[in-house]
Amino acid sequence: MSDIQLYIDPECRLSKVPYKVPNNTHYVLLEDYENLKSDLQMEKDNEDRLVRMWQRANNEIHGLNSQVAALIDENARLKAEVERLRKAGDAVCESPYLLETDPAVIAWRAAKEGKQS
Repeated sequence: MSDIQLYIDPECRLSKVPYKVPNNTHYVLLEDYENLKSDLQMEKDNEDRLVRMWQRANNEIHGLNSQVAALIDENARLKAEVERLRKAGDAVCESPYLLETDPAVIAWRAAKEGKQS
């Protein structure tokens, strides 16, 4: 005795007889339908998983962009501070109260040139 094959008719009812439509096409076997339905569910699950991965990556990119912006701001602040300190050091070294032979003046000028004092 062979297994009974079930078919789906146009009204989505199960049938033991293959249904033929007027243009001579056949409907799919229930077993094939179940396989296709299972495959479709796996595809939907995959799509959901990929959407979640994309959302996590997008959130991470947003966080990294915020960190980069904060680092750029901090870098600009530090550059401005270095410039202010350099100008202050220049002003102190140009003071009429300090001599060219003063160790602080010598060390400052050497540091500005990138030399060891």
